[in-house]
Amino acid sequence: MNSTESNTTDVDESRLEKYFDPDTLDTEPTLVGSECPECGTIQFPSRERCPECFETMQRRALSRTGTLYTYATVGMGPSGFSPPYTIGYVDLPDGIRLFTTITDDEELEIGREMEVTTGTVSVDDGVAIKGYQFRPAEGDV
Repeated sequence: MNSTESNTTDVDESRLEKYFDPDTLDTEPTLVGSECPECGTIQFPSRERCPECFETMQRRALSRTGTLYTYATVGMGPSGFSPPYTIGYVDLPDGIRLFTTITDDEELEIGREMEVTTGTVSVDDGVAIKGYQFRPAEGDV
């Protein structure tokens, strides 16, 4: 469920380049994080320096799918969110656990395979803020 776009006219997509490979946005959106070539630490969102060994990190694509760790439907939210909406944590095989809004949430269960997508994550002064979201993976039963 996501009714945050219903009263908006403008769209802010500036966050998309921070989180995604821009070449994949029109096809299969792919999250981009960073990996340390020295110690192998993976971070999302991307960082300049490794928090473990302080080496310069390199950007890398993250998996498009993950496993739903937990979720909740929110009945009352802060400004910019239209309840009810669903939030949760998704574990990527890359070792990252992401906090995210979830769409197409009618048949969720812990352990379900999820895939990344783009969508409106909030509204600020009538402007729809676009970002990453997850939904159940196609073909997952």
